[in-house]
Amino acid sequence: MINSHKQKNTILKGIQNSIKSVDIKNLTITQLSVLLFIMRRKEVTQGQICKALEMSRPTVCRIAQFLSDQPYSLHKKGNLGLITFKNGLSTDRRVKDLVLTNKGQTLADRFVYLFSDHLETS
Repeated sequence: MINSHKQKNTILKGIQNSIKSVDIKNLTITQLSVLLFIMRRKEVTQGQICKALEMSRPTVCRIAQFLSDQPYSLHKKGNLGLITFKNGLSTDRRVKDLVLTNKGQTLADRFVYLFSDHLETS
């Protein structure tokens, strides 16, 4: 557990700088939370996101569509192409797993690099 104020400040500053340095200015905090959850887990269902982040299914569905590589007409700027839907292990064909695309994995790698680089220089 992190006890000192300096350690906490270093971690929070690293998070802030890594987010600031990556071009995600159009994401809300909620959208970023979902994206980071997918980045951490690699493969999740929308139901798992709902439960873990305490969000409604419609909210997670809208966010997943926006983050996805599939066309969605409600967003004027288009979708971000950071995740994709794939058939998972569930026997229910309606349940799709959310996984990072190459673009999403590159973004995750950039977050990790920027954050770890900041920790090393602190």
